[in-house]
Amino acid sequence: MLIGWGAASREAVDAQARARGLTVWRRGEATVAGPEQMRHASSAVWESWLLGRCVGEEADPARTLAASMIEGTGDHPRGAYLAAVATDDRITLVADHLGARCFVYTRLPGGAIAAEHLAELLPALPSRPVPDRASVQQWCEARRIAVGHTLYEGVGRISPGRAVDLTASGTREHEWWFPRYEKPVRAPRAELARTLGCETLAAVGRACENSSLPAVKLSGGLDSATVAAGVRAARGPDKVLAFAGVFPEHEAVDESALIGATAEFGELELHRTRFSARSVLVPALDYIAKWGVPPASPNIFVWRGLMGAVRESGADVLIDGEGGDEIFGLQPYLIGDMLRRGRLLSGWRLSGRLPPIASPFDLRVRWRALKIYGLRGALPVAVQDWNRARRPLADLTGNIVPDGDRPAVAAREDPWRFKRRAEPFWWTALAQEWLVNGELLDVSGHLRRDALDGGVDQRHPFCHDVGLMEAILRLPPEGAYDRGRDRALLRDAMVGRIAPAVLSRREKSFFTDLSLERMEGAEGGWLEKRLRRPDAQIRDYVDEQTLGRILDQRPDTHWLRAVRSNRLFNLGMIQCWLESLADEGSVERSIGELVAARE
Repeated sequence: MLIGWGAASREAVDAQARARGLTVWRRGEATVAGPEQMRHASSAVWESWLLGRCVGEEADPARTLAASMIEGTGDHPRGAYLAAVATDDRITLVADHLGARCFVYTRLPGGAIAAEHLAELLPALPSRPVPDRASVQQWCEARRIAVGHTLYEGVGRISPGRAVDLTASGTREHEWWFPRYEKPVRAPRAELARTLGCETLAAVGRACENSSLPAVKLSGGLDSATVAAGVRAARGPDKVLAFAGVFPEHEAVDESALIGATAEFGELELHRTRFSARSVLVPALDYIAKWGVPPASPNIFVWRGLMGAVRESGADVLIDGEGGDEIFGLQPYLIGDMLRRGRLLSGWRLSGRLPPIASPFDLRVRWRALKIYGLRGALPVAVQDWNRARRPLADLTGNIVPDGDRPAVAAREDPWRFKRRAEPFWWTALAQEWLVNGELLDVSGHLRRDALDGGVDQRHPFCHDVGLMEAILRLPPEGAYDRGRDRALLRDAMVGRIAPAVLSRREKSFFTDLSLERMEGAEGGWLEKRLRRPDAQIRDYVDEQTLGRILDQRPDTHWLRAVRSNRLFNLGMIQCWLESLADEGSVERSIGELVAARE
């Protein structure tokens, strides 16, 4: 969907619509271009458009959305969609509840243009925006961007549960949805586990809607096994496909035995794809060329072979367990809430149930948890704002940000955002996992682009299902505290539903070794050489001494080697992205260099 407001944008939207074969609608000063099948509704007062998937039995979601936004009646449709509602004097751009799909937008003289992806927006602009300096620096430090911003100056991003009005006089952003706090349900643990299990399986079932052949992206972990159980429950005796990457040459990440156990337990038709990717950088550079942004993760090279197998199978939807660690995990700021209410003994007891504490008598670990989540967590946000204002700016921004830029970067950071609401801290911190933390990392945008690259509709119920979010926010947070198990209540809920070997597993595999192997070889050397060049564009954005120290590091522990590898990839991708802005042919030449060196 591409949207223009004002005469200045009309010609650009029309040109892009012709080039891409999109249908065009007009209402007042608004021009909307999208596929012919996009949902559309109108009245004498408004006109609305909705692109994406709505869950449930909603017959006319575009009309329902307009009635909610304009007339204040009814609720917004639930699902993963983009929407816009136009009247004669404005058009309102709407992100769905959890930001599964959202707009990026920018003002023009006398108008504005919006699209889902920067790669769709940028060709419609009279000139390419320059990099946003503070966003580039935030990305260099921690691969995140402040809420509402992008890597391009003047280009904004609409946050989950929010909308932006475009009018002749400017833009106005407003919140249309935030979850409503309800006092947690108190019930026996077994009943709470049953509730969580039912709500989780129902969310996966909703992800299967309108699919003739859904498939599961399977690993050896708890979250994907839970998704497999949900798809099996939704499909009954019908065939369920499962696709898994296996890594026989990399024992630390290979989960073949657990994958097999989950497939056998759930009677899934398992398709294994053996990892064979040779380059971490070529797929990343392809990504920059296609989407106009660096990738949010180096791991896109891991799954290319698997996505090809999914396409060939005929599966029309791929469902994964992305986000499960965050939403099913414990909420440590419950300890701070206990201290705020004077329940000191309860807070101390909770500090002994934080996984992976092996013994409640480990006083050093418990005191550290009590200090971070209890004492600091209990402080009012005004006190922490005061303390933050007194700290050295380098502590707030990281040393890679030059001294002169630190005030601007620090002003975009708000680590205590969850404390600015009236609800309990544990509850707002958990709500923030869905609504804010993912946006800082552009998780939903990355997942959407990954799905388009893979050519298969990918769905993520643990990230984007509103009903599941509301159900988890109603559960008492104490249920997740278990010093021997993470995601303890989910494990209780899945007893009898997933393979015992997966249920009892405590470890978690990471793909660190796959990228580390390549980043410590020729590809890492190629990136390091680019970053060391005196004319490297990244040097205009970072502290050169800090960059030099990062490049000169040669750590001797596995963890520190992985940290450096990740940092090198992050900085290298920003450099390649900056090069592509100055020279569109740079990415293609870089890929040619890497392929030639490999051969």
